[in-house]
Amino acid sequence: MSPSLTSVSSRRMTRNGALILGTIVVLGAGLVGVRSELLNWRRATAARWSTISVGDDEAMVRSVLGPPRFEFSGPRTDSGYALEGYHRPRRGITKRVLVYLERDQILYVWIDDRGRVEEVLSGGS
Repeated sequence: MSPSLTSVSSRRMTRNGALILGTIVVLGAGLVGVRSELLNWRRATAARWSTISVGDDEAMVRSVLGPPRFEFSGPRTDSGYALEGYHRPRRGITKRVLVYLERDQILYVWIDDRGRVEEVLSGGS
């Protein structure tokens, strides 16, 4: 006796549904892992960046954070140096600004004429 068309079709649908559900579960687990990794990384980056504060010496900033990805000199009154796609500062440059990038995070460190941090701003992309 051969299986009816309805039972064959029903088994295919069940198999396809299980395959789709399994794929969704695997992808979802992967996304949870990636999200967790990104959150852990952001916390570590924020903790390191939070050690920089107004009044710190530029040499100390560089020793803690390493060389900046970008460095812009002033004086300059506009914020045209801001990097596209990242949090944008709304100020000019007194002497210099050091820009640190890590994944989707940005840190601006403004240095004054005495070589001291005058402002710090961090944000995302």
